[in-house]
Amino acid sequence: MTLSQRLNQCRVLLRPRLRFVGVCALGAMVSSCNLFGNLNTGGPTFDKKNTLPPIRVAPESIQLDIVFVERLVSDPLWTEDLWNSVDQISNLPVDQRARIDKDGLFVGVVGCNPPPSLQRLLELQTEMPDLATSSREKNVNGHTVFRMSGESTTIQASPIMPELDVSHILPDQKEKLIQAQAILDVKVERLQDGWIKLHVTPEIHHGQHQLRPVAGENGFEMKASRQVISLTDHRFTLSLNVGEMMVVSSDRDSQIPSMGRVFFEADSHVGLVQRLVVVRLNDMKKVKPLYREGL
Repeated sequence: MTLSQRLNQCRVLLRPRLRFVGVCALGAMVSSCNLFGNLNTGGPTFDKKNTLPPIRVAPESIQLDIVFVERLVSDPLWTEDLWNSVDQISNLPVDQRARIDKDGLFVGVVGCNPPPSLQRLLELQTEMPDLATSSREKNVNGHTVFRMSGESTTIQASPIMPELDVSHILPDQKEKLIQAQAILDVKVERLQDGWIKLHVTPEIHHGQHQLRPVAGENGFEMKASRQVISLTDHRFTLSLNVGEMMVVSSDRDSQIPSMGRVFFEADSHVGLVQRLVVVRLNDMKKVKPLYREGL
């Protein structure tokens, strides 16, 4: 066999192998593109619509759902059945119960299955009363917060008011407060598995944001804040089990003016609006120990 014949035979034998190598290389290119496109390195994943990484929930955190309802005081959803179906925490100490009544506040606890009247108010049911007289706009909104035991969250109970007379709450405060807003400071305390305490302190924030000394972990720090009047004498505390809700609003039967009306009622372009705040204990995280003592 001549040299040229031997070379032609080698080319014929190599052609299938070259085709196989080419197919493998192309397959590797395609698979590598797909691999890097769906690569999960163990870190947080990102959504194309949301460029921020998901929030990591701290161990032993407490999840609270906070819901706000705003409707005209004349809205038919404010019914006697609603107020009568809420347990107004009769197990509170007598002095706290008397203080809440005097402040013109409505404070109660609802179980895991809210009464139908509250479900309609929270728009958990599609069944609605007379649409011709009820509020047509959706007036329910809310958010979720995660807090550790001992931490607080603030709830805006009212819009910012240009002027506010609080002489009926604080007799020594004769001058009106400028740019005032009613706030509920809610401190969370873990009791045991499935149970927490909510320590609720009414506050009034007023004035402009300025650099003020604020107590921090390492002493006082300068932070932009407003002036705060903490109404510690009006603080109340209640307990919640997982799934239960705290309901807070103004007592329409209270005298005028009252703290409850200042915090949860406001004039609007359509009339007097009443606000109701619901705080639900959604979940409690717990860290399981890696070992048991005595083993």
